[in-house]
Amino acid sequence: MRTSQNIEIIYPENTIQKKVGTGGLPQHIIDQADKVAKSIKFDLEPYIKERIQSLKSLSADANRGFSAGNDNKMINSFLHDIVQLNTNAKLDQQGCLSLFSTNLLQFMTPIDQFNIDTNHVVSAHLKVMDIILDKNIKTKNNPTVRILLDELHDVCARYNTKHTT
Repeated sequence: MRTSQNIEIIYPENTIQKKVGTGGLPQHIIDQADKVAKSIKFDLEPYIKERIQSLKSLSADANRGFSAGNDNKMINSFLHDIVQLNTNAKLDQQGCLSLFSTNLLQFMTPIDQFNIDTNHVVSAHLKVMDIILDKNIKTKNNPTVRILLDELHDVCARYNTKHTT
């Protein structure tokens, strides 16, 4: 039997002290740092789009030809761009993109051979990220996000089943 409850998500106050403590600094310095951090506004979306475009280019290059002995270089290039994308998405408070880039990072981290199936999984993630950007979805608490994430988990699971047995 399944029961449901209304859940209230409580987000903690986003301050330096709450994140890392005082570190032995006087309170007025921590308060000044928080004030500066809140006043600075960066638009990281251009960098996010640049990383996604770079990943698409890497994927297109991979589609043109897989060569033996080139796996590490290709995997490292993908991982570099995925980490940059993930970091920028988190800094820009794009929780949704961060969620999908984290999923892609978790998929790619154990990969030691980059093949056409690996590239299909990467491409699926990139298509989802395009949807997220096009629809300007920023929060993780969206039914569409849950459906897309579940689908990507299934894609990763099918890949892992096929390539680990």
